[in-house]
Amino acid sequence: MQLGAMLGVGQTRIARIERDPTAISLEQFLSILSALGVQMALRPTGAEAAVSGAAAGKRRPTEEPW
Repeated sequence: MQLGAMLGVGQTRIARIERDPTAISLEQFLSILSALGVQMALRPTGAEAAVSGAAAGKRRPTEEPW
């Protein structure tokens, strides 16, 4: 199934999003992720996260550039 059909929008709108990903709202972005079966997880960063992760015996994820 095409992404546009899953979201209830036309191919023109999907093409516009692909050309300019900043042209969507957070709600629309989350709808796209949901349609693709993907979930976004937010994690704390910085010194506090490093301390709490170390205390729980967890490694901090590696930092990757966009």
